[in-house]
Amino acid sequence: MFGVIADRYELLEIVGSGGMGVVYRARDRVLGRTVAVKVIRQELVDQEFVRRFEREAAILARVRSPHIVVVFDYGSSDGQFYLVTDFHADGDLVGWLEQHGPMPARLAAEVTAAVAEGLADAHAAGVVHRDVKPGNVLLWRRGERLLPVLADFGIATAEDGGLTVTGGVPGSPPFMAPERHLGQAATAATDVYALGCLLYNLLTGRPPYDGTSFQAASAHINDPVPQLPPELERVAGLDAIVARCMAKAPEDRYPTASEAAEALRAWIAAGTPVSTAPATVTTAPVVLPGSEPVRRRVWPVLLAVAALVAVLGAGSWWLLGRDDPPAAGARDPVTTGTPRVEPEARLIPVDGACGYVVTVQGRDVQVACRWFDVRARGLSAGASVTVELELAVDGRYSDDVARTHRTVAADGTVNVEQHEAVSEYDGLCPSGTCAGGFPVADRATGARLTVRDEDGKRIVRATYALADLRSS
Repeated sequence: MFGVIADRYELLEIVGSGGMGVVYRARDRVLGRTVAVKVIRQELVDQEFVRRFEREAAILARVRSPHIVVVFDYGSSDGQFYLVTDFHADGDLVGWLEQHGPMPARLAAEVTAAVAEGLADAHAAGVVHRDVKPGNVLLWRRGERLLPVLADFGIATAEDGGLTVTGGVPGSPPFMAPERHLGQAATAATDVYALGCLLYNLLTGRPPYDGTSFQAASAHINDPVPQLPPELERVAGLDAIVARCMAKAPEDRYPTASEAAEALRAWIAAGTPVSTAPATVTTAPVVLPGSEPVRRRVWPVLLAVAALVAVLGAGSWWLLGRDDPPAAGARDPVTTGTPRVEPEARLIPVDGACGYVVTVQGRDVQVACRWFDVRARGLSAGASVTVELELAVDGRYSDDVARTHRTVAADGTVNVEQHEAVSEYDGLCPSGTCAGGFPVADRATGARLTVRDEDGKRIVRATYALADLRSS
């Protein structure tokens, strides 16, 4: 035995552990039943953790759903925070896939529909999961039936094994929606996106996008939804459901997890989803902290573009393809919509060409050079273009634009690298907060890089979240 929690729960054996804490199979001395007890790591406990832990545990304890773990108890004992739930001895979806391989299509659809129904129940109670993935779906076997139960509702800022924090956003990169990779808040729509990733994983045995955390982030933001292998049973209907769940724009996904479940149930019954056309949904824009635009004098020198637009091989960036030049003095939000792919224009890493380190508040930010590939944009070698860089401060872009002139190379690329030093701006960096004058320490939240032709027409644009430049 590993001890007793709250004079009630005998800790019998460790059944799991990770970044959040340790999970025990335990015996409830009062009711004589087997339960699961998660003991939270003490280094995670601070005032914000306690507030969210108590709020969400209390809500989940009131949720009644056949597809969500039952919360029996929660609290702290001798400084240890714990959560008590029903115990599931049949493992999780990760173990199932390791043992059996990809799921048959009908079973995958049934499991995903059940998880969607659990999410719908949680959303109705005001709880967003934040980390839907195979490892957080427990299994309950009843004869030939496989009943999935959703666990681990992101009560802590760091979750169990496999969780990675990208740019300060908790979540598992292979299952995170594009907007989460860009630092936006978790919503019911982000859970719906993860639902599509889960279905794809069950059908194929792998996440939609492989690679490192940053490669996965870039793929979720930029790459098309991967198609299911054609040999899968009734692939067309499932492909459509996966594609709608994983739409880049939240408003193009199923409006609710319940509607995703209904589409899956309809597919199970008839082989065809009810509808795959995006519903018309009104969604409120993401409001970033501080909505007032910041005016500052024209930059004395150009900011080092490479330091803003590349990090660890990918970073979080997306391409926007509007061709009209912006109105004079326009101040757009950092995120003016949902990322969408512009496959004919991309950034090309140049290994070893000009990598260097910029220090931000004592942290090292690894940087590499980038080139825009504009060969499919009708620009011939030798054509003159203008490269523009803008910073967003407190969530809004200001009037200042740093410009430099470049020439399209013989291979159709444009070098967007800058070498000039950076000096501090008036009013942007409080004293001592901008190491080396690099103005991202406190208030800068995004950067925008645009290439225009000789007539001022926008050729391509990339927008970046500066959180991705702050290494952990």
